[in-house]
Amino acid sequence: MIAAIILIFFMNQSKRKVRLIGISSFVGLTLLLMATNPVMQERLSLVSHDWAAIKLGNYETSLGYRLAIWDIGLNGIQKQPWIGHGTGNPEVYFEKEAQTYKDGIYRNLPAFQKTSHYHNDWIEIGMHLGGLGIMALAFLMFSWFKLFKENQLSNLGIAFVSYIVLAGMTDTFLLYNRVPPILLVMTALLICWQRSKMDN
Repeated sequence: MIAAIILIFFMNQSKRKVRLIGISSFVGLTLLLMATNPVMQERLSLVSHDWAAIKLGNYETSLGYRLAIWDIGLNGIQKQPWIGHGTGNPEVYFEKEAQTYKDGIYRNLPAFQKTSHYHNDWIEIGMHLGGLGIMALAFLMFSWFKLFKENQLSNLGIAFVSYIVLAGMTDTFLLYNRVPPILLVMTALLICWQRSKMDN
C-alpha cells in the first residue's frame, strides 16, 4: 500500500525526467527487495516444490489446491453461467465435484483442506452469482475508476482498481478482507481533498 502511494507521487510529478527516474528507481528498489527478501525466497522455493508435486499428480499443496479449486470453480461457472450456484452452494459444489471431475484427480483435496472459498474474487462471485455477479463487480470497478477520473485523479484510480483486481486474482480479497473498506475511506478523503483543492 505504501509502495502504491510512493508510485502515485512520482506519477503525479509534472517533469517527465523526474517521473521517469522516480518510477525506475521505485521498480528497481522493489525488485531488489523482492530478490533479497527471505520470505519471498521461501515462497518461490515453495512454489517450485509445489509445481514439482503437481507434475507428479499430487495437488495436496498450497499451489495445487488453488489450481484445483480454480479449475473446478471455472467448470462450475461454465455449468451455471448466468446466475451461478447460489449463495452458500459453491463450497458444497467443490466437495461433490472433486470426487468425479477429471476422473477424480482432486478427490483427496477435501480431506487435505476444508473448502471455505475459491481464492479468487472473480471465480467466487461467478460461483455464487454467475455472470450477472461478475458484470456487477466489473461495473463497480469501472464506476470507482470513473469517480477518480472525474476528479482528476486518474493515476490514483488506476492504482487502486489495479490493486483490487490483482489482489483478487489470488485470494478472495473483496469478500474476506479488511482493506477494501480502508480503500473506500481513502477514496472519500482523497476526493474531498481534491475537490477542495480545485475550488481554491
